Amino acid sequence: MQTLTSKDLKTITISQAVGYSICDIEKLYLKLYHPEITISNMVMAAVADTIFKNNIEDISADTIERNVMAILKDKDYGVKFEYFRVTNFAVIKALRLIQDQNWISEGLSMNTKK
Repeated sequence: MQTLTSKDLKTITISQAVGYSICDIEKLYLKLYHPEITISNMVMAAVADTIFKNNIEDISADTIERNVMAILKDKDYGVKFEYFRVTNFAVIKALRLIQDQNWISEGLSMNTKK
């Protein structure tokens, strides 16, 4: 699951799945440290790259899937990427809480209504 911001500053939450097969185990273990984590990070970076470079109207699950597969197919790590699928995709309104830690000395009561 990732929460990202598009080029036009819209917030998107997305989750995805990737499938791959090992075709050269020696190359895989010579090139990647913790292959599962590295592949997951590569996928998330490719998704982020696609989202960051486009406005919301140009982003769809299909566009993301095509762009990510194009990026992954260029890699030669001893694996063959079989598929990449977006499993959940939503444009959301993000609310961020910004606080400065001053409440610690004043006390904080979650039950007191103000």
